[in-house]
Amino acid sequence: MAFLTALADATPLAVLVAVAATWAATVSASLPPLLVGPLAGLAVLAAGTMLSLRYQTDERRFPVFRVLFELLTFW
Repeated sequence: MAFLTALADATPLAVLVAVAATWAATVSASLPPLLVGPLAGLAVLAAGTMLSLRYQTDERRFPVFRVLFELLTFW
């Protein structure tokens, strides 16, 4: 159950990174965007899931999403 919670925690960040990487690859036209976007999203999903599993406690269920939300409120 902790793995599924960590996966759900990392998914919004991974989607955001995949969209941003696809846009950046489209603008730069140096790499194929349909290759860069999903690979960047998959890498962030794996790293985010690992971080979420590491810092997840009973009181802190979604640590990566909470940090992402806090960073977006500063922007």
